[in-house]
Amino acid sequence: MSLQSTTALPRHGLSDDVDKVGNLGLFGLFRGARRDPLHFFPKAVENRDIVEFPNPFGRFFLVNDPELIGHVLQGNYRNYPKSSYYQRVRPIFGDGMFELEGDAWRRKRQTVQPAFHKDRIAALASMMSEEIGGLLDGWEAHARSGGSTDIVPPLMQMTFRIITRALCGTE
Repeated sequence: MSLQSTTALPRHGLSDDVDKVGNLGLFGLFRGARRDPLHFFPKAVENRDIVEFPNPFGRFFLVNDPELIGHVLQGNYRNYPKSSYYQRVRPIFGDGMFELEGDAWRRKRQTVQPAFHKDRIAALASMMSEEIGGLLDGWEAHARSGGSTDIVPPLMQMTFRIITRALCGTE
C-alpha cells in the first residue's frame, strides 16, 4: 500500500496531513476490502490519523484519531455534510439515521438514544455474556468427548437468540 501525504480538508478546519492511499487504486481498494475487511481498514490506518481512499463517489476518509473523530462528529459536524451518495441510496434504504442529516437526523437519534443508555448497554452485555457462556460450555463438553463440530450453526443460533432477546425481551 503506497501512501502519499496531502493537506487535510483545510476548509473544514483539519490542518493535519492526510495519508492518501496512492498506488492501491479503486479496484485494489475494493479487492482488499472485500477479501478481508476486518483487517484491511485497520491496517490501512495503522499509525495514521486520517487516510483518504480512492472513491468514485467523492472523497472518502477514514479517521483514526479520537480527537479528530470528536472534531468531525461532535464539535464541527455541520462542516461535514454527507455526500450526494446518501441521497442516491435513500430510495433503497429509506430515511434511516445513516442517510439523514440536520433536524431529521436529530429527531431519529433522540428516538433511539434511550436504547444506548449505559445501563441498557450493560444489560445487553450481560445477556450476551450469558449466551456466549452457554455456547462455550456446550463446546467444552463436546470437545472433551473428542468430537469435532461445525461452529457456524450454533453461532447463528446464538446470534438469533441474542437479537431476539435484545429486541423482544424473550428467546
